[in-house]
Amino acid sequence: MTGMPKTLFYDADDNVVVYPNLIDFQLGVFPRIRSSDMESIADIVPFPSLKKLKLRGMYPFADDVLFRGNITTLEYLEISIGGSDVVMLNDYKVFESKHKVLRTVRIGDIGFSSAPEPET
Repeated sequence: MTGMPKTLFYDADDNVVVYPNLIDFQLGVFPRIRSSDMESIADIVPFPSLKKLKLRGMYPFADDVLFRGNITTLEYLEISIGGSDVVMLNDYKVFESKHKVLRTVRIGDIGFSSAPEPET
């Protein structure tokens, strides 16, 4: 694996990187990056305390890596995804009601323009 996913989840010595205190993660991705082009990432839990996740562009991973380990903390999800990504994330059961405190979900097609976030 090379590029952004590699440097986000592994250090220079290929040790897994975990962000235990990160609660707000926003990721902008170029539309040309496709999930099907990305290698699945090992069963790591990089964001165990994540409360807010905002993604722009195509979902850049071939698995559920961004949703692992945060089912008791994730409160806000805003994601722009295409049909194949919906199927893949559904296969990983990301959209089932296992996220205990998820209060806001905004899902749009690629390139959708979101309204301002609700006050929390």
